[in-house]
Amino acid sequence: MSDAPDWAGMRRRLAAMRSAIERGDKMGAAETRKVLAQRARLLAREEMRGETAEATIEFLEFSLGSSRFGLVLDGMREVLSDKDLLALPNVPAFVAGLINLRGHVVSVLDLRALLGFGGKAEGPGKIILLGQEERLLGLHVDRVGAVRSLVAGRIQSSVAALPGRGEAYMIGVAEDRSLLLDGARILADEKIVLKAE
Repeated sequence: MSDAPDWAGMRRRLAAMRSAIERGDKMGAAETRKVLAQRARLLAREEMRGETAEATIEFLEFSLGSSRFGLVLDGMREVLSDKDLLALPNVPAFVAGLINLRGHVVSVLDLRALLGFGGKAEGPGKIILLGQEERLLGLHVDRVGAVRSLVAGRIQSSVAALPGRGEAYMIGVAEDRSLLLDGARILADEKIVLKAE
């Protein structure tokens, strides 16, 4: 079996993607599952190639002002623009507002306020969507970066890295001093659930 890349196949896939982007196609649920299953098989094959892999954590880089963070990918669904964010009156400061996500109303939290950082966003931001259909939650951040991997053993403890409530959401600190957060802990926090009165 040759390790040479299938350039013709790659060109066909790129042409199909370019065409879909130009048409504005969106993948359906079945097609999304198929693509994710194919990616999982490829990733599993890479792991079995011989290197003894230490446990790694994948996370999405993002920032709030000049502070860098990472959000563990488990439970993360997608990243959205904040252009359709609807602000609400008379809500706690950590509530940024609501968005309509394909017919579902989703609460969006201002992560800057939730973690105890002062100030306002410097312009348009992004919304990181967490959860499943039964419980969706958006996190409003300033900027989103790349997905990175980190060997779990290299995560440093998070001694007093975040003020107030933010400490409960922390996993630790990455080598580049990014603060690593766990979206599942944020989703599970009953203190941030708004109840209609």
